Amino acid sequence: MLLMQARLIQAVANRIADGCTRLIARSLVAVLVFTPTLAQATPLPGDIKTLSCVAGKLGELVLWSDPKPRLRAWAISILVKDAYGVRAFEAEQLELTDPDAAKSKRAEAIRLLRIAKDAGWDHMKSIALNARAAASDELALAYWTSAAWGALIALDRDDLDALADWPKAKALADWVRQQQADFGEGAAKMLAASFEWSSPGGDKAQAKLWFAEVLNQYGARQAMPHVLLAEQIDLDAGDRQAFEDRLRLALKVAEAYPSFENRVAASKALWLLDRIDGLF
Repeated sequence: MLLMQARLIQAVANRIADGCTRLIARSLVAVLVFTPTLAQATPLPGDIKTLSCVAGKLGELVLWSDPKPRLRAWAISILVKDAYGVRAFEAEQLELTDPDAAKSKRAEAIRLLRIAKDAGWDHMKSIALNARAAASDELALAYWTSAAWGALIALDRDDLDALADWPKAKALADWVRQQQADFGEGAAKMLAASFEWSSPGGDKAQAKLWFAEVLNQYGARQAMPHVLLAEQIDLDAGDRQAFEDRLRLALKVAEAYPSFENRVAASKALWLLDRIDGLF
């Protein structure tokens, strides 16, 4: 039954190509018209969780059908956003109040990320990372495979196989950045910088330079980079003022440009601000 559904979805998706992404975007815009402002609640808004869950189920179903690189990349991107952007964040929020629920949320996020990583790597390991691949849909597939891999490693520290494969995930991220540094409006450079920053012996100065370039080019419209840097740089450095300033800037950006990603970023920024006394 699932295979039949997947084949039907793939047939429709192949007909409309980019339509899948546009359809979800239009749905989000319709929801945003009727939702409260971002500053009114720390938890993820219910519509975000519902839409993310539905999209995640669709992405998982599509991957059952062994799709072509373009649709495969789209499905993996949906799983990564649902698993790491929504479910893993919910697990963080529940950690102190309901550890069992947090464990369940995290386990589901890990399951989805493993599906996403495997679906991407099954294809990427069989091709050469060359100019032909860079000019095709395999560039996006490489990015999302690396993103899924990195998120999986971050969430599941017990997965020693995934951890051992860190260099492969980092190499994919570096390749995407080298081929198209502005891929995903700074997403490729942000991912490569995150890998560089977190790698043992990584070049933190280079990572900071890439982070700065992303903020200069896209920080006025994207809230998530501000949140990520608050956690990765300011929190590690013990710089409370920079941490708070960056999170408040993320809220302003998200208020001005309430995209799906920005609304998720705003929820996380508010949650971090609520916990600031315990973090410093």
